[in-house]
Amino acid sequence: MNKSNNNPVQSPLMSAEFTRLEDWLKVLTSTYSDYPSRSLAKVILYYVSRLMKHEDIIQAPDKRCDYFCMHKYWLWLIENTDYHE
Repeated sequence: MNKSNNNPVQSPLMSAEFTRLEDWLKVLTSTYSDYPSRSLAKVILYYVSRLMKHEDIIQAPDKRCDYFCMHKYWLWLIENTDYHE
């Protein structure tokens, strides 16, 4: 938050490709909450990995940390969840 006017701090301008990947990730995680499956979790992990490797991630260190944590979480979930598919 910007303390002078209580507005959220704007993140740097990200490319259309990066934003599109983030939008897909939102759709996928929303779908996962309704229909969890190992295959969908693997797709989510793939998109998180793509975002982590994207050149725009250097512009947003907070997002880099978020995606690193998400990567660890989805990897753990895939390895430790007993899906009934």
